[in-house]
Amino acid sequence: MSGKEFKQILDQATSSTSGSEPNWESITKIVEMVQLKEVPPKKASQDIRKKLLEVSETTVLNALYLVDSVVKNTPSAVHKDFLSPELLGSLKAIVEGQDSGMAKAIDKALEMLGEWKAAFGDDSNYKVIQTIFNEL
Repeated sequence: MSGKEFKQILDQATSSTSGSEPNWESITKIVEMVQLKEVPPKKASQDIRKKLLEVSETTVLNALYLVDSVVKNTPSAVHKDFLSPELLGSLKAIVEGQDSGMAKAIDKALEMLGEWKAAFGDDSNYKVIQTIFNEL
């Protein structure tokens, strides 16, 4: 799988023209690509993080669904790249931005942080989740 192919699928998964429903086919494909290491998890995380910084709420929301799906459906070895301080900082920025046009994205980011706090809160490798959750 080339980087170009990954970016095309990422664009499909996070498209702001996809309507109100996430593109689950593309999201599932990316999860599989990360699981099979067709794309390095760190690179995938970095590229998805860029989508979290977009101005379109639909793009951001779809990127959040994608991150959540990767974390829920990949082995723990992948989590270190997707639960990194940088990516979690992007979630924090979404919430702290409190942009009224991002209400659904803010709600999803808070939901994800709460779920991750419950799932990984006792793991010292993911202490940053607890820290960010408490700051919000």
